[in-house]
Amino acid sequence: MKRRSYLDRASKRLYYSLAEVEQITGLSRRRIYALEEMGFIRTRQRNGRRLYAREDLEKLLDFQLLLQEYPPEVIVRSYDELKLLAKLKRYRNTLTKVRNRIRRFFKENGYEP
Repeated sequence: MKRRSYLDRASKRLYYSLAEVEQITGLSRRRIYALEEMGFIRTRQRNGRRLYAREDLEKLLDFQLLLQEYPPEVIVRSYDELKLLAKLKRYRNTLTKVRNRIRRFFKENGYEP
């Protein structure tokens, strides 16, 4: 989530350098190049430098999250479906945290179910 919040703060930016993408996503340069070759993301060139659009950065953040559960080839091939699963997982985690906070509130205020 820390990386996503960085992206939210930098939302006005249109393009990111390769070094910034590496830092934000935690993915290696080699992995990013491989994903370009597989057609997962597209790069723009300016004066011989690679630039990545915000949507590419978001895809790479999703990729990094999904990489914990799926091999890279599956993620690239089934990205749209897996993206929905990742979103559901984030929602589930958020709802679990909210539920725990509500339970803790009730317990602290003597409203044990």
